[in-house]
Amino acid sequence: MTIRIESYAAHHRNSLIEMILEIQQDEFNLPITYGEQKDLHDISAAYRIGAGQFWVAQAPNTLPDHVVGSLGLHDMGTDGVGKRVGALRKMFVRKDFRGGGEQGAAALLLKTLEEHCRRHGIVALYLGTTEAFKAAHRFYQKRGYTPMSADDLPENFVRLAVDTRFYTKAL
Repeated sequence: MTIRIESYAAHHRNSLIEMILEIQQDEFNLPITYGEQKDLHDISAAYRIGAGQFWVAQAPNTLPDHVVGSLGLHDMGTDGVGKRVGALRKMFVRKDFRGGGEQGAAALLLKTLEEHCRRHGIVALYLGTTEAFKAAHRFYQKRGYTPMSADDLPENFVRLAVDTRFYTKAL
């Protein structure tokens, strides 16, 4: 199966929101609503600032607007020592499309994000996730992301209420 990664477009909106809420609420019983996730209300305004971007994964033999995965990059500007940094956001993959090694949706999304960051001079990434996403912890660590304390996050990192674990990676 060949997963296709493309930049988010308006026609992806409904499928993207449905996928994210299904994973958060139904699969992991997280008490988070669409209303609390302001970035989902206007993806372009929330992510396409500076080098920021938002990608979706699509699978063969699905409708053109059917999203099977997502990943956003928030350009955080420079950190305290003048290095350009970013935050990885909204990394989700539908259950039926998880796995697949380096050709899976999650790996391809992450590869797209990291290549984009390198092209745009972002030298470090940060992310927050919930304790419930155990497979995500393994996924990030396998790809060079190291756990870190919330106290060590850059000042301009926006911490979400559900974030309890944090990771970083130098690019």
